[in-house]
Amino acid sequence: MTREEFNKTRFSASMNVSYRGGKYGVVSINFYEALFGIIDGEATGDDAAEDLTWVRCESVELLP
Repeated sequence: MTREEFNKTRFSASMNVSYRGGKYGVVSINFYEALFGIIDGEATGDDAAEDLTWVRCESVELLP
């Protein structure tokens, strides 16, 4: 995803992205740096915050 696409995206709950061949849920967005806070689908509860990974928008593809 390009920075321009990121800026035009209408973000919502339950978004998923493809990153390095895997499917990840989007937990948080850093709009200033164009980062996605992603998490593995298996992480839940208190462990979820510790498992958050920040990736640049150019490294992901939004999934339908």
